[in-house]
Amino acid sequence: MYKEANVWEGLQNEEMAEVLSKIGPSIAKSRFRGESNKPVYQPVSPSKFVGKVVFFNADKGYGRIGEHGQFFHVNQVSDGNATFIKKGVMVAYEEGIDARSKRPQAVDVQLVKEAK
Repeated sequence: MYKEANVWEGLQNEEMAEVLSKIGPSIAKSRFRGESNKPVYQPVSPSKFVGKVVFFNADKGYGRIGEHGQFFHVNQVSDGNATFIKKGVMVAYEEGIDARSKRPQAVDVQLVKEAK
């Protein structure tokens, strides 16, 4: 009445070793996941303001730019360098208005390479 099911038990030791030798050390590592080691700087429009991040809360994703404390949220970082935003880095930004609170905030924020 009951038929015994065939269950695949995976590759055996020798077969698995062969597969792993072909995959190599890249197993579980993707070049598309995680962070890169260095930021990628994009050209900055001359119409943007430039300022230094004076405060940044990485847990909540917001911070302040410049001596006047212009508010920005990490979602406004447009150049893909959001993971490199921290206190002390230079950023370029435009001024905008937050749709929800109607307060001024920095929009289109991008990381700026500091001149040495």
